[in-house]
Amino acid sequence: MRHRVFVAINLDKQAIVKIGDLIEECREKLPRGIVEQFRFVPPENWHITLSFLGYQEDADIEKIKEALNVWKSDFLRKSDFLVPAPFEIKFERIIWGPFERTPSMIWLLGDKETSKRLGEIKNHLEDILEAKNVSFDRETRPFNAHITLARFDIRLPHPKPTIEKNVDLRFEASSLDLMESKLSQEGAHYAVLQKFSFRT
Repeated sequence: MRHRVFVAINLDKQAIVKIGDLIEECREKLPRGIVEQFRFVPPENWHITLSFLGYQEDADIEKIKEALNVWKSDFLRKSDFLVPAPFEIKFERIIWGPFERTPSMIWLLGDKETSKRLGEIKNHLEDILEAKNVSFDRETRPFNAHITLARFDIRLPHPKPTIEKNVDLRFEASSLDLMESKLSQEGAHYAVLQKFSFRT
């Protein structure tokens, strides 16, 4: 059986409430006649994607779990990764995304330290996945931690609506989660296949 999977960090309840407030602010800033064209992502689908692994067979899912267990062991053993408690993730800005392309999304963007730290975690995990012969398309661009808040297909008016703003939203990441994405006419539905805690 094939599964569409990715590795992500999920949010805690307080962060979800705060992001809900930020989305309402975005809605209020979008002009009437445009806001209806935006597909705002529901709270149950908010997460930070680290590695999208695409469709994988059952046997490969087991390899991915093995890789995540190796990653967790390395994470807890290496002094440069070791943290006494779940480490903090910080978001600092709402922006039009993606970078250097015609905007098609609204992003909640992590700060540089969050992107750097998660980029290190992502790269180490993907090295292990490749060593275990898990097939996936590996991105070479620098990692930018973000949460997609909305998607749209329209061309924005000029000047663009001013939704960009600085924010200070923090939460403690407790695990890397292996997620499955099931696609339907109503959109994507995500389920946690297994959590890999940052704690011992």
